[in-house]
Amino acid sequence: MAKIDPVSGDRELVAALRILGRGLPPSALDRAMTKAATPMLADAREKAKQHRQPGRRPKGGHLDEGLVLRRNKKSSAQRREFIIGGINRARFLIPWLEYGTAPHFQPRRFGGIMHPGARAFPFMRPAYETNKDDVRPIFAHEIMQTLQAMIMKLPKGRRR
Repeated sequence: MAKIDPVSGDRELVAALRILGRGLPPSALDRAMTKAATPMLADAREKAKQHRQPGRRPKGGHLDEGLVLRRNKKSSAQRREFIIGGINRARFLIPWLEYGTAPHFQPRRFGGIMHPGARAFPFMRPAYETNKDDVRPIFAHEIMQTLQAMIMKLPKGRRR
């Protein structure tokens, strides 16, 4: 770790506290959260890949290809929220595979048939349970590195 020059004098101290008082930029929080949640996303993709059907690639892609980590649109500069979810075809398949389906009638298929239902294939919940304790330390480490970088860039006092 590099040596930090001490801040001396009232003006330098006030300037340094003003910079640090603004907090971290939202982009730094986004980078830290993305890095912290990436292992959870990778684990969910691996678990979803086990459920791939053999044969050709379906239109819209496989379930594991549609899993993404995104910032929620409701997020603001003060409140950041990230979601692991699906895009394209995966956004419709996730609840059906995670919780299963009950037997149900399908009137448009072959003049109407009874679907026997599908067993649950949970992959999101196990990925969460496996990685939930690792997210906070990774996030804290990334934030600490960002704060240290900010401190290193603080304006230095005049040298004598």
